[in-house]
Amino acid sequence: DVTVECIGDVPAPASPTASDNCDPAPVITYDASTNGTCPTLVVRTWIATDVCGNSSTNSQTITVDDTTAPVITCPANIVVGECGATAAFAATATDNCDPAPTITYNIGGTNITSPHTFPVGTNTVEAVATDLCGNTASCSFTVTVEALPVVADATVTATVGEAGPAWPVSSAYPSFSMCIDPLVSNYYLDLVSLTSGTALQTNVLNAFTINPTNVPANWLTYWASKGVDGANNSGGWELQMWQIINGNAPFFYIKYTGSDYLLVDGLQYALLGGEPILRVPGDYPQHNYQYTGTVQDVNGCASSFFDIFFEFNTVPTPTIVGSASVCAGSVETYATENGQSGYTWTVSGGTGTSTTNSIAVTWGPAGPGSVSVNYVNSSGCTAAAATSLAVSIHALPVPTITGTDMVCPGSVETYATESGQSGYTWTVVGGTGSSTTESITVTWGGGGTGSVSVVYMNTSGCTAASPTVKPVTIAAVADLALNASVAPSPAYVGENLVYTMIVSNEGPCTASGVQLQLMPVMGQVQLMVTNGANPGMACPGPGPSAWWRADNNANDSVNGNNGTTAGGVAYSNGIVAQAFSFDGTNDSVSVPDDSSLRPSNFTIEGWIKIQDVTGVHVVMGKRVGAGTLDSYSVWMESGVLYASIANSNSSGAFLRYPEFPTYSYFQSSDLVNLQPFAFKLKVPTDPVSQFIQTNLSAPTLVLLTAYSGGTNDALHAALIADLNILIGNGSIYDPVRFAGVTLSQESQYILGRNPTGEDEVRLNRYLIRDAYPAEFAPDVFPQLNQWFHVAYCFDAATDVQALYINGELVDVGFETNAIGYDTHPLYIGADDNGGLPGYFFKGLIDELSLYGRALTGSEIQAIYQAGAGGKCSSPSTVLVGNIPANGTRQVQLVTMPVTCGTLPGGAIAMATTVDPDSTNSVSLPNVTVSDLPSSLWRLGIEEVSPNTESVRITWPIICGTTGLEAAPSLNSPIVWTPLTVPVQIINNQQNTLVPATNAFRYFRLKSP
Repeated sequence: DVTVECIGDVPAPASPTASDNCDPAPVITYDASTNGTCPTLVVRTWIATDVCGNSSTNSQTITVDDTTAPVITCPANIVVGECGATAAFAATATDNCDPAPTITYNIGGTNITSPHTFPVGTNTVEAVATDLCGNTASCSFTVTVEALPVVADATVTATVGEAGPAWPVSSAYPSFSMCIDPLVSNYYLDLVSLTSGTALQTNVLNAFTINPTNVPANWLTYWASKGVDGANNSGGWELQMWQIINGNAPFFYIKYTGSDYLLVDGLQYALLGGEPILRVPGDYPQHNYQYTGTVQDVNGCASSFFDIFFEFNTVPTPTIVGSASVCAGSVETYATENGQSGYTWTVSGGTGTSTTNSIAVTWGPAGPGSVSVNYVNSSGCTAAAATSLAVSIHALPVPTITGTDMVCPGSVETYATESGQSGYTWTVVGGTGSSTTESITVTWGGGGTGSVSVVYMNTSGCTAASPTVKPVTIAAVADLALNASVAPSPAYVGENLVYTMIVSNEGPCTASGVQLQLMPVMGQVQLMVTNGANPGMACPGPGPSAWWRADNNANDSVNGNNGTTAGGVAYSNGIVAQAFSFDGTNDSVSVPDDSSLRPSNFTIEGWIKIQDVTGVHVVMGKRVGAGTLDSYSVWMESGVLYASIANSNSSGAFLRYPEFPTYSYFQSSDLVNLQPFAFKLKVPTDPVSQFIQTNLSAPTLVLLTAYSGGTNDALHAALIADLNILIGNGSIYDPVRFAGVTLSQESQYILGRNPTGEDEVRLNRYLIRDAYPAEFAPDVFPQLNQWFHVAYCFDAATDVQALYINGELVDVGFETNAIGYDTHPLYIGADDNGGLPGYFFKGLIDELSLYGRALTGSEIQAIYQAGAGGKCSSPSTVLVGNIPANGTRQVQLVTMPVTCGTLPGGAIAMATTVDPDSTNSVSLPNVTVSDLPSSLWRLGIEEVSPNTESVRITWPIICGTTGLEAAPSLNSPIVWTPLTVPVQIINNQQNTLVPATNAFRYFRLKSP
């Protein structure tokens, strides 16, 4: 056994010896094993084997005991450049026993191997050497990693165009907030400076791409509107831009030139080369964009990726709300958008300050002005220029007032200021008046002082600073004078006398409320008054005892006999103002009984417009008794106008006017188109034409056969004559014959009544009109819907009753029956029918009046001739109105004398204004009236109407006694028979109607 220090010191095996009883030289072999630890125990086993295969062993032990540590040497400290952080390293070691000790490395106990990537900073590395016996030795070294370049700050500016004015960019690296105006085509961004941990390498394009996950919602829509949408990009800038906006190509580059930094437009660089400055369109979508890239330092090392943010905000466009047209001295408020900051207002032409979104401006004198404002919006942006509102400052008006400054108490004066303005405000002191126009009518009070003042707004909307005041002196008086004359003078009885009365005002004030009080004129009939330019008014006197004017009500304008409407009575345009409008179905006006409605002598007169002549339609009626009689009534029945009086026992004789207001038979004018009608009859193909042809007379058929077209008066007249014979000989209606004819409402209405007599004739006329609508006038009764004046008089003293149409006497007679009255109401447009209204009138009724006397025919004629002038409300008083100082008014009165002698006339002028001298306000001219000389007498005879069998006899009015006589023949001996006839004065003559019979063929007027 042996002990050694190192394994290399183990001695070589010595030669062993072996003996054997048989084999003189046994074979010796050995093997060695170790326990694997140090100290290492080496055991050698020796084996001797003889030729017979017998063996024997023996062992030798060798102990290795190493305690010496290796020697290790570390590399020098290492510094790694900024381009990378990986370093390779190696330590060396020797050992007294181990030729190759094992070397390991660690940082803080964590094993590493070479090469190794180190973090930025100084890292200490320990190296450890270990020999085979586990002896160790260590050393250390450092690896320092320098930082990559890091941008610490940057400044960006913007210009409008490449050389335009600077634009605000708020730099707060790495975020830049910029305000852009949509109206600017391009902004050019310039990187003024950049600070880095190490100097940057010059002339290197450092690429930055946009982060496509951080773009506004309208990003792709914005680029699509410019033609960049990805799908249709065939190449060129659109394709390049598509790569850029999706983050696949640099949006811009940063380049350091050695003296300046550039933001290079990625699109322009990619397409054209060069290094154009980065551009931003003015309509760029507002957003905070994120761009990512790196920069290289002077060592060519690229920094880690970092972000730059560009926030683009739209500049505000301030608006100003407020008046652009103002008045000098006015205070106006102007406002802009609220919720902003940094408000800056500027006022020209006025005064006002504010730091809020509104400003109150007090405007100065007339001229141009302005208000301007700018502010900072919530994004910190301000408009490039303030918004300015041009303001026109208008001068205040200075009203003037024209009008008299000396007036009379109670006078009415007009004052005026400038026209064409608005907001007129008048103030009157000492009188009354109001107006919102450029003039005012003032009614002045009693004597003293007064004033008129006005203020208005001119066309510029400005109002005077204070009203203009016009002082007025209120003082009396007016002096009326009347000059009256009459013509002709002298005059004949029955000749119209025209009194011309001129009222003058000799001043100094306006005469107010002037009226003429007409003097009593016995023996004269008042006919007409004409007041200045007004139309003449009929002035029967005494006037009506009841007068229903129908001016939107049913009131009596004279005695309070007001009516009550029923059934929906309406009002329409009348002869004078409004008129009752009755529908003929259920409309009526009921007037309660009153003593003023029970005259013994009376006249009913008014205007009617008839719209239906079939059946019974009452104009006015007052029932008496339990039956169907009326105290007085006027009505239509089957186209005939009737009037009568009655008592509870019996009715008086009816006055009538047949065929009023229509004619049942055809007139020549009804056939408006002869040729087609004649051709239809010449070769009839329809049942109606065949029927008419078979009823034509032989002469007419001859004319029809020869007819070839055009105008033919003979055939025209012959057809009208034959048609009138046809429609007068019974009904022509047959359902089969008229099956192809559209029947009018009139035809259907009359058919439903089972017509007879005149109704049947009227129906036949309608049926022919319906069968030939193009050949006959559409209204074959043209007098329908026309105004007619109707009057019915009764004089109990003479028993004369008379009926007038349009001022003409159409029927007259004696009636000895007395009128009876009871408490039944008076009806207008209907009559009492068993306690309820019935017999309804269809059409219009206007100015219906009831008089307590029988009017003369001349008075009735005057009412008709006055027409729209109407009637006087008080025939003894004529209202003249106001007459200014030195002014005149003329009134004419027309009368008719019915007696002879000297007749007084004239009037008295009066006024509400004080008249200090009334002696000159009276004028009483007289006229001498005498009989008409017999040489001028004329006896007139004329047909009344084609529809009556009477003639009208007229003769002059005379004061002496006259008698009317008639004879059947002038053959000898002539027999003259005195006539007792009802007489009416019409057209300044005496009138009567007599039957047209042989007994009354010749007439004469006899004077004793």
